[in-house]
Formats: sequence, C-alpha cells, structure tokens
Amino acid sequence: MIDRNVRDYSATIVSRERIGGKLEEYRSIFVKVRHQPPSVYVYVITPESHKGDEAIYVEGRNDGKLLGHTTGITGQMVGTVALDPQGPTAMNGQRHPIIEVGIRHLCQQLITFGSNDVQFAESQVRFLSGLKLNDRRCWGVEVIHPMARTNFQFHRLRLFVDEQFKLPVRYEQYDWPQQPGGPPQLVEECNFMNLRINNGFTDTDFDPRNPRYEFP
Repeated sequence: MIDRNVRDYSATIVSRERIGGKLEEYRSIFVKVRHQPPSVYVYVITPESHKGDEAIYVEGRNDGKLLGHTTGITGQMVGTVALDPQGPTAMNGQRHPIIEVGIRHLCQQLITFGSNDVQFAESQVRFLSGLKLNDRRCWGVEVIHPMARTNFQFHRLRLFVDEQFKLPVRYEQYDWPQQPGGPPQLVEECNFMNLRINNGFTDTDFDPRNPRYEFP
C-alpha cells in the first residue's frame, strides 16, 4: 500500500490505453490527489481538443457525483455538470473512472494481482535496476504469465518504483500476442511525472469555486 505518511500529491499523468481494441494516443492530465477524504482534481493538458477541461471528485460530497466542465462554446453553454463518475458520459474514451485515478488505486490493483498469482506457480518474476523516469532513478519488476489462462488478467506487467519516494511511477500492462510468436499487446501504460508529495492540500483545492480554476 501507499505510505500512510503520504497525505496528498500532485503529478502530471501521461497515459495511453487500448479502448475497443484500438491503442489510443497519449493523454496528459495534471492531478491533485488527497487521501482523506478521498479527493481528486483533474486538469486536461492533452489532447488539444480537450485542453482546459476540469473535473473534481470528493468522496461523500456532491451526492457522489463528479463536477466537470469542458472548454469552448459547449462548455460555455452547458457550464459545470454533475455526473455519475462511473457513468457512460464520464467514462467515455477511458478505462478507469476518476475515483480510480492515482497511485493508491494502482497499489490496490497490484496487491490484487499478487494475491491471485501466489495461488499458481506459473509467474516469472524479474527485478530490474538502473531505470529512470523523467531523470529520476527507479528500480522495477517485471511479471510474465507465459500461458494465457483465465486465472491471469495480463500476459506481462512492468512496474517502475521511484527510489526516493518508494512509490510506483510507471505501469505497463500487456495482453498475450494475437498471433503465435507475435509481440505482446499493450493494454495500458501510465506514467506519474513531476510527482510532488505532501503539498498541504485543503478543501479549496477540491472546490470548483477555487479562483485558480476555470469552472463556469
């Protein structure tokens, strides 16, 4: 699990996902995350068509909805909307809802994978050293399931852990090759860049009325 001493953090998340069989382009978002109460602020950097879109989710507030807006004429006409964070509109074009954004959920997912894998003696594990992400030193681990089985949710997983923060900062998940001897299929890649921990975020950082934000 993520260190309990990490109360909050900000980062630029650079990611891409395979949606409907197609590997999408890289997407960049700036996030603020607070662990108590679970809170997320998102600002879209790329793609350009969505630059400036913002969303906020705070557990236990706003009737469980995320508050979001888009830019341009549509955003001006519609304004700030409240959405089911796991509904089709909020989930359009992405694999994970806003409530799963961040390092804590990634750690929980890895624990689930590990708990499943220890029941079977088919995982190949290799530890990696000398890695870097955004000029920060990392160590890593690679897990491979050679045979496609219903017991396993991925063929290959690679994880980078920041040596200073002791936090996962890069995650790659691959599916089995579509053709025998072919390359593994990238399902998801996620990078936490410019990670800054314990910023002292307050409720204002997760309030659409924050004057630094551009909610209508």
